[in-house]
Amino acid sequence: MRRRAIAFFLIAAGLLAPLAAAAGELADATRQALESGAFAEGERALADRVAATPGDDEARLGLGMVRFAEAIERFGQAQYRYGLGIGRLGVRIGVAFQLLPVNPAPQPLSYEQQRANLQALLDDVAQVETTLAPMGETKAKVTLDLNRIQFHFSGPGPADPGQTLGAILAQATAPSAFRPAPATPSPAGPFEATFDRADALWLRAYAHVLSAGLEFALAYDWRDSFDRYAGFFYSGAKSAKPYEGTRPGPLGGASGVETDIADAIGFVHSIHWRCVEPDRMRRAREHFKAVVALNRQMWPIILARADDDKNWIPGPQQKNAAMPALQVTEAKVKAWRDAVELFDALLDGTKLLPHWRYQWGIDLNAFFQQPGDFDLVYWLTGPGAAPYLRAGPTIGRQEWNDLQTVFGGSFLTYLVWFN
Repeated sequence: MRRRAIAFFLIAAGLLAPLAAAAGELADATRQALESGAFAEGERALADRVAATPGDDEARLGLGMVRFAEAIERFGQAQYRYGLGIGRLGVRIGVAFQLLPVNPAPQPLSYEQQRANLQALLDDVAQVETTLAPMGETKAKVTLDLNRIQFHFSGPGPADPGQTLGAILAQATAPSAFRPAPATPSPAGPFEATFDRADALWLRAYAHVLSAGLEFALAYDWRDSFDRYAGFFYSGAKSAKPYEGTRPGPLGGASGVETDIADAIGFVHSIHWRCVEPDRMRRAREHFKAVVALNRQMWPIILARADDDKNWIPGPQQKNAAMPALQVTEAKVKAWRDAVELFDALLDGTKLLPHWRYQWGIDLNAFFQQPGDFDLVYWLTGPGAAPYLRAGPTIGRQEWNDLQTVFGGSFLTYLVWFN
């Protein structure tokens, strides 16, 4: 009943789109849609509003946020459908680690279907960027309780506690990558954060980060890796069943640690991927360049804020309500912005990435512009990087150590948050 009432409210908002909306009306509609899980209804109403009034940045911000939530939910539902997290590796480390619920009847997953899943996510996050890009210098805001945003990965019905945005963030920023997700969202109770124009730029940058990773994955043919080792992760994958004829060994055989070690080595060895769509690598670089440009726009807005309104990405002058364990200081903001400029120099090839084996550095611009086959072992040992080596200034170990010092050894955690 509650969902029907919310849906009626959202649809009504869309029908009244030509009329001037009171400040905050569309922000409330966004909050209702996200916190109720009524993503589809919310998207339709907010899309109608944006279509009728393209300059309504409050509706546009809300629509971008709802579409991003839909992208996450659709991709999660696709991965749940094929049993992600309860393949052989999931059984080893325990299903408490995973964010998705256990699927008791996963469907068979093929290589072609998984590529289609990745392309669908790429299309969805591209729509988020297209939605938010026209926003102007607006004061639009949306406040959300992140512990009430529910993802229905397993389909219609009540959401599992582990399927809330608050719980996902708690795991993503946990000190250890193997720390189990909490049974209840953390922090307990309301977990409110306010999203404004700066956070719209942040969300666009995140869409580009995801797009870059997806373009990289789709640029290569990784069928052999999938066919041999997808069962590590998906119970619905063909390779989920143990090999016939496997026998116990001194440490436990097919169910013991030596099998996992052997298969992990085999998986790394299988990463010899042929580049089949080189244009995707060039697009991946363009997405990373967009992340740099959006960061340059975002931080001046954050630093100029005069309020203290539970901002998702706060400045040093604001209370950190979103991630209280991760303090934002002037030194950290400066170090982050310096790191962004360094990343941009790597993308342009004006700075080179060091390799332990060579005096020369790796030109990442050439790597993206002239992609070849990707062999992980060859890259780690040297031959894979050799075509992209040249003389020039490389980033040094000291620059990485300085970042770790400023961020208290948690630079990668801030990376997840700041993008």
